[in-house]
Amino acid sequence: MKQRLYWLIPMLALVISIIALYIQNLTEVIEKPEKNWSRALQIGQTSTNNYPTIRKTKNNTIELLELTNDSLQKKIYNNTMTLKSTDTYKKIPVNKWTKFYADAEQLLYFDDHTIIDGTTNEPITAADNFFPLPSAIFYTKDQQLVHLDPKTKTQTVVPSFDETYDDIVITKTQHGYGFLSYKQQGSQIKLNIDHKGNGITNQVVQDTVEIPLHQTIEETTLAMDGEKIAFVLKTKTKGTGGKAPVNTIYLYESVNDSLQKLSFDDPKSEGTLSDVSDISLTFHEGQLRLLFYARGATQTKFREEVGYNIYEATRGSHDFFDVYRRSNTPFVSVKPQRLSPNMITWVDIKNETNPIYLASDQQEIIEKTDSVNQDDLIRGLGKTIGMLSVSFIAIILAFHWLIGPVLFLAISFFTSRKLLDNDTTWLYYGGLVSYFFSFFIFNNRFFIDHIYQTAPNYLTFTGSQYVYGLLFAIIAFVSTHLGSRIKEWSSLIKLFYFITVHVLLLTIVFGPYIF
Repeated sequence: MKQRLYWLIPMLALVISIIALYIQNLTEVIEKPEKNWSRALQIGQTSTNNYPTIRKTKNNTIELLELTNDSLQKKIYNNTMTLKSTDTYKKIPVNKWTKFYADAEQLLYFDDHTIIDGTTNEPITAADNFFPLPSAIFYTKDQQLVHLDPKTKTQTVVPSFDETYDDIVITKTQHGYGFLSYKQQGSQIKLNIDHKGNGITNQVVQDTVEIPLHQTIEETTLAMDGEKIAFVLKTKTKGTGGKAPVNTIYLYESVNDSLQKLSFDDPKSEGTLSDVSDISLTFHEGQLRLLFYARGATQTKFREEVGYNIYEATRGSHDFFDVYRRSNTPFVSVKPQRLSPNMITWVDIKNETNPIYLASDQQEIIEKTDSVNQDDLIRGLGKTIGMLSVSFIAIILAFHWLIGPVLFLAISFFTSRKLLDNDTTWLYYGGLVSYFFSFFIFNNRFFIDHIYQTAPNYLTFTGSQYVYGLLFAIIAFVSTHLGSRIKEWSSLIKLFYFITVHVLLLTIVFGPYIF
């Protein structure tokens, strides 16, 4: 064993460094979105591009309608997200754009501009668009909005929609349903907000707002709470000269009666969130809350410091929004929905069939998602292998440290060749001194700013480059001394072995964070 220590010691140091890198990567992969918030808990999957149908019942259970290429199932979870039952509906034609409504007795779906009874496969009515809500169905036909009773199939036209509109948004309120319709004409947007409750429809807002001329509406959402009304407009400006389109978010509140341009700070970096989409609004105890997906900081992927996750923005003091990250996965997270004030769901885009996730501040769910699973281990390993594969490029940056030894050996060769032939000890120690002279002069060529921006704190404290440089020098010196005693190395071989071990250790530890 003693005869192997000269390579076992540096090998052990390398293994420890790689394990530390893997643990660091695994920690980043399984990082919670926020403190006191759970990681993603998969509750189902979907093969459509629509929002999954998920609702929280009065009995505090979660009902999920899971639509795949094979069937439509209803899964029921208790309040700790333990699966209690699964029911399968009659098979219906399914594609990525299938919309449907299902409850305990009824199944209706929308196909080829027709609403169809899923039980009998008989058409109910023609429609231009289909709006299935958790407990109601609306559809549009020839600019008319119609309420369809799922049980009786009774159809009631909702008044106040006799004018043409570009689109309509429907939301559930405490005492009925709210409707936002708009018509864009140049820079002007004509708005109508109506409320239907107890069989009566009332117009609550009729207004005209203005946006820059070249912006077009891409997304809208509405929230109503008593007399409080808010909606969001997301607009798009076409890019010119090959540039990407520019999106702008506007917020309208009845208390301000005007449009307010919004931007959201990234809670995990010093920048702002971009590509904000799939926005939903709600009021909770009078406080306006937004839920959306956006592009922001994450450490779940190799060589990508940003990703698409779910975020929540709540109205804070002084009209500013406090922003919280609500998901943290390596995939594109979209279509967020709020089941309760502190419980959300979303879909991760992976393949043809995409997982549906849930997250909450509920302690039982936090504990259920705290464990490390096989996917986490594999992602941590993949990130580690990727970082190690590029870390060896750092050896190029260490070439500056060879300037001293090369010059020293060259001068020694031309001035005292007999000493080289005699292989005196001073040749080895002189080479070490010249190597460390170059190390201290050119250390900033290796320890670049990107290391201090991305590496963990235990590698980037003040003077860390000298501490680790000295630590690895001791390991290299001891290993070289042991190898020399066993193998009777010459001074040049001892110097080469020392430099190789020293550079290799620094490369494995700091190299993954250079690029």
